[in-house]
Amino acid sequence: MINFMYCVALCCWLTLGSLSVVNAQSADIFKPLKVGQHINITSVNGGVELSLLDDGVLPSGYVVVELGSTYLLVEDYIKITRTWIPVTSIVKVTHTRLPKPIR
Repeated sequence: MINFMYCVALCCWLTLGSLSVVNAQSADIFKPLKVGQHINITSVNGGVELSLLDDGVLPSGYVVVELGSTYLLVEDYIKITRTWIPVTSIVKVTHTRLPKPIR
């Protein structure tokens, strides 16, 4: 009976440990994104690629509405459609920075 209790305790400990890793990874992939930022979404290899240009200086197809721990909520530029994207389907996030003009 005690061995069974140790087994259950070990399984619970491993499950809780694996959940914290998922939350940490989702925060890392959303690191360059901010609420209100303009982004483009492209389908690649069964997932999506998010690309942004200079923190949303130029309008793009979607705007970031919410950054959840397991999802990203975006709204199209004309505010008709909202889309929830699970973090597991995001393949990569690309941030392109334009050079500053020389005066």
